[in-house]
Amino acid sequence: MATSTVGAMAKLVAGIVVSFGLLVGACSSSGAVKSVPSDASAAATESVGSDTAGPTTEPAPDGSVPQLSGPLTIQLDTATATQSIGPDGGTIAVTSSAGTAFSLVVPAGALLWPVDITATPVATFGNLGFDANGVVFGPTGLALLSAAKLTITPTTPVPVERQLMFAFDDTGEQFGAAEPQIDSPDAVIMVQHFSGYAFGDASRPSQAAFLQRQANDAAARISSQVGDVFQTERQSQLLTGESVVDLAAAFEAYGKQWEEQVIKPRLDAANSSCAAGTLAISTVLGYERQRALIGAGSNFTANDIYNLVKQAYPVCQEEAITKCKGLKDPSILVQFWFGVNRQVQLLGAENIAPTDVNEAIKICTPTYTASGGGNGLAVTGTVADLTKTFTLEGTFPGASVTLAFFPDGESAGSYTYKGSGGGVEISGQGTYTIAETDGADGALILTGHSNGCATPGGCRENTDVITLTPS
Repeated sequence: MATSTVGAMAKLVAGIVVSFGLLVGACSSSGAVKSVPSDASAAATESVGSDTAGPTTEPAPDGSVPQLSGPLTIQLDTATATQSIGPDGGTIAVTSSAGTAFSLVVPAGALLWPVDITATPVATFGNLGFDANGVVFGPTGLALLSAAKLTITPTTPVPVERQLMFAFDDTGEQFGAAEPQIDSPDAVIMVQHFSGYAFGDASRPSQAAFLQRQANDAAARISSQVGDVFQTERQSQLLTGESVVDLAAAFEAYGKQWEEQVIKPRLDAANSSCAAGTLAISTVLGYERQRALIGAGSNFTANDIYNLVKQAYPVCQEEAITKCKGLKDPSILVQFWFGVNRQVQLLGAENIAPTDVNEAIKICTPTYTASGGGNGLAVTGTVADLTKTFTLEGTFPGASVTLAFFPDGESAGSYTYKGSGGGVEISGQGTYTIAETDGADGALILTGHSNGCATPGGCRENTDVITLTPS
């Protein structure tokens, strides 16, 4: 490839969306990083890198570079940072206790709604055989619709030929090469999926030994192979100005594997959860953007992606509603709706989500109208918050009654009632539960069981059934 073509290709692939999303989908089911606290006992610290606690090394056939085996044992730093980033993008930065700086720039449009992102540096990786500086991003498994850029600045510069950028999952069992920004002399990693990312100082034989430890799942395996190709090309261009890899041909070859082994399974699972739907969308978007950047034809149309968004929308909305109800925060649902509409607008389609703020308030912080009762008691009134003490008014033949409810959460609690009139006095106490109905209006059913007494009349067990309708 001619030198001029090298420069053009460098510009073409610089900053591209990482469609191969290193380690996308390779997170453990626990969602927790396997780590040793920084203040762990000396015995625990000494176990890092042992046969039971971390990676071990096996002699290489030629005796030159040991082969890495076993999971990484990750010891997290005490430093950490949290930043809320939404559809407009933003930056989260953190510096490790050793002085390495990490800065993740999330572009506009990468997130559908605000997410509290955490960044925690890694203190040690166990027995890698070389020095490395890493950071873990959360929430684990978060997929971005556009790639973010992670810049790692160690305290001591590392020669280009010794630089190794890699990613690792939250168990430390899967790791492989990350895809760098090719034309940047700085350590810049393209990030499309939240996991762990690191920058190592390793000899070329050590890099090769590391990369031979391939992850088993298709996404990690293909991503690591692609990352190795891009890192080789980056080193060659920065050191000699020459290209050693036909990136377009390499992309096409790995792309076929990616479509069959990664995209297809993710499309099949897209409606199983919001995370799965978002992952499928980001995978297809990243792949198509990269195909466009290298001049390859499109395999997925805007309509295909639009249908994916529609497929994921109901389950994602349900999760947003659950969150906004739990926090009593309608802005969560509003931001979700605007994020979805923004995405479909970019695809040239009409809005699919509501834009009515009042509707979000009604859903997330509903006021309920109460009606019902039992055994001659008729109950009416309104409830603004089912998690806080509320009262309803009732009538009993000849008497006015006040019912006081004391919630223990949103769906259960205790209640008392007391009233008088027409020569009758009544009182009682009991417990209640609240359940959802099958109706489209979102009504709830409050069922109370109490021991009530009327004078005259005596005492008896009562059941009160009150319908709570959002108003």
